This record gives sequence, structure tokens and C-alpha cells, in this order.
Amino acid sequence: MLDEPRDPPAPVRPRERAVPGMSDRVLTERLGEFVDLGLVSRTVSDDGPVRYELTERGAAMRPAITELTRWAAQNLSPTDGV
Repeated sequence: MLDEPRDPPAPVRPRERAVPGMSDRVLTERLGEFVDLGLVSRTVSDDGPVRYELTERGAAMRPAITELTRWAAQNLSPTDGV
């Protein structure tokens, strides 16, 4: 989830589509964990939608996530079960 930052930040529903098979409850729990770790900020708009955005700390992880994603694409197959 952290490897797909959006500008402007996306509401929860579009994020859910980015993680196939993840339930609303699990998605909310994971985002809460990221908020607790200071990787993501949570904002509730006056019109209702909750928006999540990478913090400076979370954005600092982008290079590492990019490299891990590249490594996984080159070294793991869908049958690896990871």
C-alpha cells in the first residue's frame, strides 16, 4: 500500500481496489498501524471522506520499497506463495 502514493491523497475506497481481496476491516487496521508508526497521516474532511497521505517519514521509504518491488518482480514467481 505504501508503494502507491497518490497526489492528491486518495480516499480509502480507491486504495481498497489497489489491494485485491483486502477487506474494509483489514485495510482500516493496516492504515491505522501506518498512522501509529508515523508513516501516514489521516484526515477527515468536512464532507465525510477519510483521506490518508504519506508523511515525510513514510515518503522516505519510497526508495527502499521501489527496490524491494523490483527485486520481487525479478526473483519471485506467482507460484512462490509470497
